[in-house]
Amino acid sequence: MGRLKMKKNINKNIKKNKNQGFTLVEILISVTILVMIFSIVSGLFFSALQSQRRSLSLQSLLKEVSYAMEYMSRQLRMTQKDDIGCTALDPLEYKNYATTVSSIKFRSYHEDPQCLEFFLETGSNRLKAKRTITAPSEDYLTSENIIVESFNIIVEGDEPSDETQPKVTISLKARAKGAKQESQPEIQIQTTVSQRNLDI
Repeated sequence: MGRLKMKKNINKNIKKNKNQGFTLVEILISVTILVMIFSIVSGLFFSALQSQRRSLSLQSLLKEVSYAMEYMSRQLRMTQKDDIGCTALDPLEYKNYATTVSSIKFRSYHEDPQCLEFFLETGSNRLKAKRTITAPSEDYLTSENIIVESFNIIVEGDEPSDETQPKVTISLKARAKGAKQESQPEIQIQTTVSQRNLDI
């Protein structure tokens, strides 16, 4: 009697174990669901990562362009009457070369006689400041990480006889370098600066 009961218990356990396993269809469905969840999560992660990279690139671009515009604006605002032949068109304050290249040349406000020129270097597509006369030098205003696509300058009221205070409008369009052009942020900015010293 005891053996028969034990045999029945063993048979029940064997049947239970057979019922506890997974079928092939259940395993395939589970794997498919896991793959779908992983794909969605990884897609969201890569999208967030790309968005963050673009945001950081835009922030860097904005910082550099703002610095260049502020530097040029300050120099142009403080310009002096050209009595040292910077523009070769005395007594004009500025010489605008916008018809041939994107450039402007003027006498800087420094005590040492100094001619200063801002222009777009065609080979590197970077903004440059060039000093001549005393301690000649050339410095880039933008880094290699930025491509300046256009740099335009419009000068108004630069002749003393026109009874208008000189003003300069600078506009530029720049974009950050990147692997894919569609992921490169770009910025277009414009400012107008009037000369601080009276044009008399």
